[in-house]
Amino acid sequence: AAADLVVLPYTQILNSGSALLALSFKRPVLVPDLGSMVDLERDFGADWVHTFHSGLGAAVLDRAFQWVARLRPSTCPFPEKYRWRSIRTETTRFYERVCAGTRGER
Repeated sequence: AAADLVVLPYTQILNSGSALLALSFKRPVLVPDLGSMVDLERDFGADWVHTFHSGLGAAVLDRAFQWVARLRPSTCPFPEKYRWRSIRTETTRFYERVCAGTRGER
């Protein structure tokens, strides 16, 4: 929680528990625009998630440091779909559909 910015320089990623943990501690994150990281940016907002493309270099870090120095809301919005209760409910529904032999998306 003491970090001003959590930098996660993944070269391959689908999703990141580390990014979600940082956001739960109200710490902005810098992540590549891979996998679900773009969804995190959309869901949590540009005040909290900043993405980069094509590798982490000095220019990307410089822009990120400028970005993180800006004022942001004191609380990080944590969308309901990322909360444990919602995850539990959706997981239970999925297993119920599997056990019932049904297929299909929401």
